[in-house]
Amino acid sequence: MKPVRVLFISGGSLDHGGIASWMLNFASRFDRERVAVDFLVHGLEPGAREDEAVSPGAKVYHVPYRRNDPAGNRRGMEQAIASGYDIVHAHMDGMNAYPLGIAKRIGVPVRISHSHNTDFLTANPIRRALHRFARARIPKCATHLLACSEAAAVFLYGERPVKEGNVKIVRNAIETERYAFDADARTRTRAELGLDGACVIGHVGRFDIRQKNQLFLLDAFSEAKKRRPELKLALVGDGNDRSAIGARVCALDLDDSVVLTGFRDDVPALMSAFDAFALPSRFEGLGIVLVEAQASGLPCIASDAVPHEANVTNCGFLTLDSVETWAQAFIKAKAPESRAVDTADFQRMGYDITQAADALERFYLEVAK
Repeated sequence: MKPVRVLFISGGSLDHGGIASWMLNFASRFDRERVAVDFLVHGLEPGAREDEAVSPGAKVYHVPYRRNDPAGNRRGMEQAIASGYDIVHAHMDGMNAYPLGIAKRIGVPVRISHSHNTDFLTANPIRRALHRFARARIPKCATHLLACSEAAAVFLYGERPVKEGNVKIVRNAIETERYAFDADARTRTRAELGLDGACVIGHVGRFDIRQKNQLFLLDAFSEAKKRRPELKLALVGDGNDRSAIGARVCALDLDDSVVLTGFRDDVPALMSAFDAFALPSRFEGLGIVLVEAQASGLPCIASDAVPHEANVTNCGFLTLDSVETWAQAFIKAKAPESRAVDTADFQRMGYDITQAADALERFYLEVAK
């Protein structure tokens, strides 16, 4: 029996971002003799995590960004999609209609649109208008609609298909055991980053101030630091707005209190090193990093723009209207007495990767019939 061939299509590369992590996490757990996943990514250079895709035997197609080479982008997509796939699964949010339209014309029988967000990632008004136009075409191209949360589903597909049960929710699941609290990792990581003796607020996310809102986080932390000097803030990640974030750290005179770690591949160890976790995003499809933090036994503070479906065990939600409200939460933060968690809570809510991958594999096998 030949495996069902699935092509994941991403608007970026196989790097440290959330969508890339979703694709790699799920694809690595499928039985390639039953469901074989390949990847189509944007950018001609290998992504930081591309080896993880290649090692199980997957093929990775690279196409140029459409804005740089429209003809080359379309030609590359057409060639990849026409390589004998049973399913094309698009992870480009508003632009899902573009590859799915190509797949429909070529004759791919199953065309899946997946929503990972609750807003467009671009601030450019022309590109936002293009995304809105493309979003309206998704129902004409897709055979199945998926989303990571109800809010993400409503954003991309509207309320009607959600109410009618025509959108399948697939959680951004994780390997819960990987994030379990590790006392040795805590000691080692805190010593490495100069966090010993501090109450540490942690944040993990792409350095994108429009979405992840790190400048707000720094302002709130600065106010809390004035009244609780032992506080420290660890910002894990990197991105286009690193210089703006670094400038705000300097302007607030927080150089000795804020650690910018850059991209790290030891996020579970970093979670163990934190005492609390903060996510003040202006929008999120789900906020999977909150699930990871809770799996490490951390108390979490998130903006009320983050879907509450991310609350598994210990997550509070605050408005972004007041810096002082967040400062007060940081002042009250303390390391939990126990970092033990009940993994059954994560399984019950669909956040266990083993169960979620099994369910998605069965879904592929069913729709490919």
